[in-house]
Amino acid sequence: MKYMFRKPGLSIALLAVMLLSGFSAFAGGQRFRERRGEAFRERIAEELGITAEQRQRIEAIRSEHAEAISAARQNVADKRRALEDAYAAESLDKSVVDARLQDLGDAQTALMKRASEVRLAIREVLTPEQRAKARDLKTKTRERFDGRRGARRDRLPAND
Repeated sequence: MKYMFRKPGLSIALLAVMLLSGFSAFAGGQRFRERRGEAFRERIAEELGITAEQRQRIEAIRSEHAEAISAARQNVADKRRALEDAYAAESLDKSVVDARLQDLGDAQTALMKRASEVRLAIREVLTPEQRAKARDLKTKTRERFDGRRGARRDRLPAND
């Protein structure tokens, strides 16, 4: 390791490789999340018995809203970054932090409204039986998640 810094070109090359591999790992992670989301949607569609026509209608709804949802997500990320910048400023100004918090809250609300529009539109595509089954799946998933969260909490040491 001590020899690495004797040749500046080698250090720069190593740094470049590390940065590029980090960026590709990030991109790979995003592709993994996208594939995982697709697999999850496919499994749910199978469990609900979604027909080919319903799949087409649901995909059309998702496509119709994709750009707006993406822009809303980016807006939330930008507002979160602005809040972090306000916290990191040399002199912390509470009024600036409060304004950034409000901006972030507004952006999150806008994103949730967009997502709700999509969910409601997709819900209309489902039959009453499929909606009931979807509610059951959601309840079971929530119970499973809450059970795991409780188990983790039980493993934490008590604060006496």
